[in-house]
Amino acid sequence: MQKFRQRILQRFGHHHLGGQDIGANRPYPGAKVFPYKVTARHREAIIKKGGRDCVRGYRPQLAFSKKGLITAPCLPQGNAADSGQLQNLLEENERNTGVVPKGVSFDDGYTNGGVRKAYMERHEGQVEVFSFAGSKGRKVIGEEIYDSAEYKKARAERSAAESRIFTLKFNHGYEEVMRRGHQNVRHEQLTKAVAFNLRKLVWLRAEKARAERDESLKRRKKKAA
Repeated sequence: MQKFRQRILQRFGHHHLGGQDIGANRPYPGAKVFPYKVTARHREAIIKKGGRDCVRGYRPQLAFSKKGLITAPCLPQGNAADSGQLQNLLEENERNTGVVPKGVSFDDGYTNGGVRKAYMERHEGQVEVFSFAGSKGRKVIGEEIYDSAEYKKARAERSAAESRIFTLKFNHGYEEVMRRGHQNVRHEQLTKAVAFNLRKLVWLRAEKARAERDESLKRRKKKAA
């Protein structure tokens, strides 16, 4: 099956998902990445990171809840910069959850001082922490606030997104898509995000049930003593 899949990729190429936390590297030995001139027709499916050649693909953006559920799966067209997608992620998160988060934390690539300031002013008294990691984040936030306990905790919690991205890539095939066209790719990725959330919900319910059993056992033991 693996060899068959490689032959398909070699013959027809593939669309690869890049962007924050999801690299645009070759998924299998021998799989081809085709550099070619960017035209208006192909612009929605072109990504370029650093000094690399253009490749066919997308740069998905994801937001997670504190418990690890995907709350905002976004798929911008073309070579969208992470910082330019910050506003969209925040709005999508609110639309999907109906909740204004008390704290938000992003990596350095999303640093956007203007969006941060406007969001905190619009939700004054609700958003307590709005963190960016890295040197750009430190510059925007300020040394004192950046080094506070609340912001250090927010940056530490954000790192958990890396393991969730790993799970999406290797358990749900999020790194690669088989469909073509922006809307078709978006629908495919939404399906994978739903599958991820369902799996996560099953795990969370199991954890809650286990915690309730443990608490009940402690109460019985305490009562018996």
